[in-house]
Amino acid sequence: SQVVTKTTPQLGAEKALSLVSDQWFILIVHALMGGKQRYAELQRAIPNVSKKMLTQTLRRMERDGLVCRTVFPVVPPHTEYELTELGKTLVPPLQALCRWGKENYATVEQNRAAFDQRTYSADAGSSPA
Repeated sequence: SQVVTKTTPQLGAEKALSLVSDQWFILIVHALMGGKQRYAELQRAIPNVSKKMLTQTLRRMERDGLVCRTVFPVVPPHTEYELTELGKTLVPPLQALCRWGKENYATVEQNRAAFDQRTYSADAGSSPA
């Protein structure tokens, strides 16, 4: 039997989003941009992430070949994480996305407030269905 591969214009976007859509993914990449980090250092760099979510996300990133995990056989165990060469290729586009967010988020919030004001004002003037 032959495998049929989906080839649509949005395929690249779908694939990329499936990798980076996890809320902790970008924060982990950002924390690892500067080099190797121990697990506890990552926890401190991303204070709102639970141990479970940090572990799950790091494991998924390791499975995808984006993060390398090195365990040192000492007591207590010493584990370091770092971006692989493939993982490092994510840094420029994610930095551009973060820069866009920083530069434009205030405008997005203003647009939301204006939209909500128009929408709720229009809704208040209409009679219930």
